[in-house]
Amino acid sequence: MKRLPPIARILLAIAALTSSTSLSANDVQVKSAAALDGKVKCFAHTSGWTANSTGPCHTFTPPAKLAVGERFVADGNERQIGVIVASQAEQDMLGYGMDILKGEWTCVAAETLEDIPSDANQDENLTWLFIRKCQSDL
Repeated sequence: MKRLPPIARILLAIAALTSSTSLSANDVQVKSAAALDGKVKCFAHTSGWTANSTGPCHTFTPPAKLAVGERFVADGNERQIGVIVASQAEQDMLGYGMDILKGEWTCVAAETLEDIPSDANQDENLTWLFIRKCQSDL
């Protein structure tokens, strides 16, 4: 198995907070969310590597709004958001331009919970959206 690059490990750690097997008290499924800074990033994970500038995310078109049922395009394929998980940071996670402070909310959106990286699916092809500064419909 290939070793994950540092940024991928950070993103997987953030995304793992939202996986179906590790939802904590600070992680909640929501119907919609807003990117407070207007930024929605697409990430693709293939056999141990994560990227947002190649693969399915190379030609990313974000959804009009971030909500379950909305559609986005990655690599010419239309996908429908089926799940959004909002996660409140339990501690500061600093570095790689992804500085997240304790108490801040991030969101991950995907077609299914299985499309969000976790320890159980590191070798699968996954595509998900990451919202660094998120406000959900809590």
